[in-house]
This record gives sequence, structure tokens and C-alpha cells, in this order.
Amino acid sequence: KKKEEKIKLSIEQQIPDVPTLEEFECLLEESPTNYPKGEGIENMESELHSAAIDTELYDEIDGKIGSDLTSSCNNLEGNNMEKMTTSISTMELVDNSSDALNDGTTTPNSIRVTSNISNSKNSTNDKQTKNQSDSIINQIDDMHTSFKEIIPFTESQLASLYVNQELTLVDIFISKFTEIQLRSSAIRQQHRLHELLMNYLRVRNHLIINSHELEILKKSCREMQKQLWCLDKACIREAGECQDGNPVVATHEYCTARFNHQALGALARNLSTIKDLLHNTQALYCYEAEMLKLQIEYYIQRVCISCKEFTNLPHNASVNLLPLHVPSQTIPQLMEIRMCITILFNFQRKLLKDGKFVTDTREWLTRLVAILLRVATWQDHLFLLNHILRCPGGIMNWARSYVQTPIPQQLGKLGVSPINDPYLDHIIATLAVILLPVKDRDKFLEQVQQSLQDTSYSPGDTVWVILDEEGEEDEDIANIGANLFESDLISLLNQIPFNKVFEQVLCIQYQNDDYHQNKAYITHHHLFRMFAFFATVIKLLKQGLKTYDSPRYRQLTKRLSALIRDIVQYANDQWEDFDKDQVVLLFC
Repeated sequence: KKKEEKIKLSIEQQIPDVPTLEEFECLLEESPTNYPKGEGIENMESELHSAAIDTELYDEIDGKIGSDLTSSCNNLEGNNMEKMTTSISTMELVDNSSDALNDGTTTPNSIRVTSNISNSKNSTNDKQTKNQSDSIINQIDDMHTSFKEIIPFTESQLASLYVNQELTLVDIFISKFTEIQLRSSAIRQQHRLHELLMNYLRVRNHLIINSHELEILKKSCREMQKQLWCLDKACIREAGECQDGNPVVATHEYCTARFNHQALGALARNLSTIKDLLHNTQALYCYEAEMLKLQIEYYIQRVCISCKEFTNLPHNASVNLLPLHVPSQTIPQLMEIRMCITILFNFQRKLLKDGKFVTDTREWLTRLVAILLRVATWQDHLFLLNHILRCPGGIMNWARSYVQTPIPQQLGKLGVSPINDPYLDHIIATLAVILLPVKDRDKFLEQVQQSLQDTSYSPGDTVWVILDEEGEEDEDIANIGANLFESDLISLLNQIPFNKVFEQVLCIQYQNDDYHQNKAYITHHHLFRMFAFFATVIKLLKQGLKTYDSPRYRQLTKRLSALIRDIVQYANDQWEDFDKDQVVLLFC
């Protein structure tokens, strides 16, 4: 409406009054009655104004519109986004030209009057132009509607873009692990290392009991030693007279010692018992414990040097993931190492009061794990991780180094996708094992739960109620020792090199004390795979939020949520940067 009002104002200002019949006769030297009358003309001023436009201008516009229509049809058939912009700009030019015609630019009064024949021709051209413009607009609208109906990838389509074979085998591996570990307990009890450890633990327990008895006897001897002599107080009082005749009285107090023969007999018996315990029992248990310890260390050392590949490993050798070739003769030695590690882990699932035995077993376990990690496959890494997840809380205080995730190698050739990397697949599989629910954990920790129930408080003991930060009563504390601590899970997450993961996926390299992105790897296909990869990681983190949905894991959930936020931000930034580069290349 505003446009029409502006047009009317410009017409009223620029177009003079309609000429009379006499003026027509003077100008054209012919009477206007000879021309055919125009039918249905309501606004003579606008018709006279539009008739002032030259016919050749419309012919040129018709030619341009025809060529534009041809190009727009070709663009619709080719589904090309870049050419669509050209069609849109052409349509805008046509609309602007038609607007310019409708606006009625100022023309001299000498060409405002023309014949009705040209007027009718111009009106026909206006209709054709309008129809062609409408057809272009309809075509563009159809293209916009088709682009608005783009359907996102389904989960199966995304999964086809990023295939992690190790991740798909995680559930099968965990099922086999739990089945074998729970079923082969009888076989492990017959193993030589298990027998040596049980004997060592038995002797250590006898040694502890004997040491406790010795302490009791020593304490009793110290008390009896105080009772050997009984001190009695005595007093002597004498009275006399001085030379001056004054009376004098003097009193002297002293102690008398009386030997207690009964205490001497009891002390002699205790000392004789201590002598027997020290010379016979204690010495025997100490000797037997040291002998069994040496036998266990010898057995561990024999397992470690049973293969030449193990003995040739340097102390600073890196952690392995993909051995190029595993000789057939080393397979029995690897199976023996795994069996010894399993036996030592089983002793970590017991509530033992002997700190010396626990320390020794952890040292032997560390030696075996260090060798296995240097010749390990991805199955060996998951083997260790599943053992750790089925141990009592607090295990990461000493077993943190057992979880090793080798970092991805540097970017390879341009033809190979950075996401197609076995090291990267192993990191994601490790993350999945940590965040998925720990299968059959209660069956592995039956002894711990029984020990916790046996050491329950008596009715006379003071009952402590633990409250959370909001003042509410916390969850069941009876089985708190059987649960993984929040610090354990956070330590496990810290063992995963997320910075290396992002560098690998985003094609970032560290050179000259700075980070640079190699954009030669960032292609359309890589971008699709990146979205699929990040979608897989976000699903795992979401599963972790469900698995550890408990008040005791508040800090863990915050860390998982922060990881989700970082992943979304990195993906969004990468997409914006890629889209910007494509626009720059298009205009170049």
C-alpha cells in the first residue's frame, strides 16, 4: 500500500493535466475521434504514463526473462546450490525492473502520448512478464520447500560412517571374561602360585598371632616385674630430753621391701613361654614365611624370564597395543602370565589385615602387569581393566598405572582418515568399559560383602548416621567398601588422553611450540565421520550418567557433562570453520 501511495504521489507531481481535444488536434494534426476507444480504462493518467515506455525496452526484458527461465530450469534439474543463488538474484533483478516500470520514472511530456495499439501491446507484455516472474517465484519456493524437508541421518546411517570393531566386541569380551573367571575358580586353586600364596598367607597369619601372643606376654611380664617386691612403709619414733631439760621427739619414716615369691613363679613361667615362642614358634614361622616368599619370588621371576621376548624388553619400553607378530611359542607363557595376574587379583578382593602380605602381592602383581603391558594386545588391556573394575573401592590408589591407553600415532597419508585408527578405537572401547555397568561385580566381591556383614556393629555400639551435604541420610553405608569410590572412577577417566583424541579427530598437530590444524584432512567425508564419531562418544557419556546416577558420584557426573559440552562445542566450531572455508573457496 505504501508503494502504491508513493506511485500516486509521483504521478500527481510529474504528469500534467489531460490535454483537451484542441490540444490533441494541434499536436497530432489529427482528431482523436479517429482512434478506437479504449474499453475498461479507469485511470487514464496511469495508462498514458505506461504508454510512454518504449516497446523496445519490453522486447529486451522478454529476452532476458527467457534466458533466466532456461537457466533456472537447468538449475532445478541439477540441484545445484550455487546456481540457485544466481536464479534468485535474477528474479530480484526482474522484480526490480518491473518495480522501476511501475514506479514511473520521469519522462518528457513529448513522449507521454502514444497510440492505443502500442498501449495494448505493452499491457500484453506486462502480463507475460508478470506470469514469467510468478513462475520463477514458484520454482524458487519449491526449491526452498525441498531444502526445508531435509531429513537427518538415522542412527544406523551414522553408525555406518564410524565403525569401531573393538567397541562392538566389548560386550562379548566382558561376558566371556566373567564366565571364565567365575567358572575356573577351582582350576586356579590347584595352581602352584595359588598354593604358595595360600601357604604364605597361612604362615603370615600364624606369625601375626604368635607376635600378638608375645606382646601380651611381654606386657604381663612388665606388670609382674612390678609385683616382685612389695614395699611397706615403716616409722620409728624416739623421745628424749635436751641438756636444758626440754623434751625432744623425733620420727623417721622408711620403706621396707618384701619379696613376692608367687609373682616370681608367674614371671618365670611367662619368661619361659616367651622363650619357647621366640626360639621355637616365632623363629619357625619367620623362617617359613621368608622361605615361602622366596619361593613365590622365584616363581614370578621364572614366569617373567620364561620367554626370550620378555627378557629382551628394556625397562623403559613403551606400552604396546598391536604386536606385529605373536610367535606361537610365546602363547603358553602369555597364558601363564594372565593366570598369575588373575590369582593375584583374587587376593586383592579379600579383606586382609596383614599389610605385609598385601604389599608383597601388589609388588608381584605390578611386575607381571609391567611385562604384560609391553607385549599386550587390546584384549590384554581390557583384561586388566575388567579386573580393576571388580575390585573393592580404593584400588586406584595403587593400581592407577595398570590402565594404559597408548596414544594415536601422528597423522598419516591424506588418503587415510585420521578417525580410522586402531589406537583411537581402543581409547573409545576403554571409555565404554569404564562407563558401562560393571557386570557381575557383586559375584566377584562376595567375600568382601560377607566380611563386612561379619564385622557389623553390636547393639551396644554407637550407631553413626552419615548425612550428605543437604542434610539427608546418605545411601546404604553397609556395602560402601564393595562399591567403587568416586576417586577411582575419576582416576580411570584421567588415564584416558582426551586431549590426544581431540587432536587426532580435529587433525591438530603440535609444531614449533604451537598447535596447527592441517586443513588438508578436513573434507566433506571427514566431517561426516567426525559427527558420527562424536555422536558415539556422547552416547557413551550419556550411558555413564545413567550408570553412576547416584549422590556419591556428583563430581563424576559434572566431569562427564563437561566432556559432552566440550565435544559439542568442538564439533560446532569445526563445522562453522569448514563452512566458512567453503564459502571463501566458492567466491574465489
